[in-house]
Amino acid sequence: MKNISFVFILLIYLIFLSESSVFIIDENGRSLSDIIGPLNEGSRLSLLCETNGEPSEKSISLDLNLKPLNVHITSLQRPLSADRRTTLKCQSSGSRPPAVLTWWIGSRQLLNATVATYDSTTISKLTLVPTSDDHGRVLSCRATNPVMNGHILEDHRVLNIHHIPALSVTVGTPNVFILEGDVVYFDCNIIANPPATEVGWRFNNEPVYTNINAGIKIQNRSLLLHKITRKYAGNYSCVAANSEGEGFSESVAIDVHFVPFCASNQRASYGVPLRESVNIECKVEANPPNVAFHWYLNNTYRQILFEELQRKWHSQYFAVHSKERERLWPHNVCG
Repeated sequence: MKNISFVFILLIYLIFLSESSVFIIDENGRSLSDIIGPLNEGSRLSLLCETNGEPSEKSISLDLNLKPLNVHITSLQRPLSADRRTTLKCQSSGSRPPAVLTWWIGSRQLLNATVATYDSTTISKLTLVPTSDDHGRVLSCRATNPVMNGHILEDHRVLNIHHIPALSVTVGTPNVFILEGDVVYFDCNIIANPPATEVGWRFNNEPVYTNINAGIKIQNRSLLLHKITRKYAGNYSCVAANSEGEGFSESVAIDVHFVPFCASNQRASYGVPLRESVNIECKVEANPPNVAFHWYLNNTYRQILFEELQRKWHSQYFAVHSKERERLWPHNVCG
């Protein structure tokens, strides 16, 4: 039904037999003519008519402030995409003077709106760039009469914001640090609307796939590494996709600790004349690299530890003055 704003006209018809004039008087005793008001809708009005004499007629008009009759968000209710501009429309009618329309998300007023007025109808268009944080929040359009306090009409809807997956990775290990041979698992934590339809893993920015023989297993949102080795030290991340696009997690770096072992391509034997000196170097690979070196001499009868030298320093270099054979035993916190 079409809403129409009225200017009320009060016509007072008085018929008398004697000659006189007609007066309309308010409750304060003032004589009224032409227009009364403006008055607020619902307010109290008392008038008194006085006359005598011949038939006569007098009319006055009432100027009324009217409350909004309705307010509606007229845009279709559909999911909105995060970080993409959209326009929403709200309409109110019946208010006199025309309604003021304001937009809100929760208690936060949105100011990026334009307004147009047609008679007693007000139309507001809001330009909105929603974020993923707005998902589930309430968007409302409020209509008020600018000269009447305390009367607010509101239409609202719950925002459904679609966004690409937001991801993070958590790592689970049986120890404070990761040792070779441990089982390590990664979980991909996903916040997505609509839900993610694909989840994948990357190691040093290269895709990772299930490989049972290599001890790699991907299940749902988890990556499992059985009996991890030093070659799997590096950066791990996950990727997930939905209808809005692909999301990527920050990389998580893991460090695999392992016991020292002798580096390859080292000199294994030294020819030394009796009672001459020689510098012997032993290189090892270890993580962590703070390795303690213990030097021994082996002969046919026994193994001799150079305790005195060990008390002075732990080094990968050893100066020996002997005809005996030497052996190195390095170790770190792993073994």
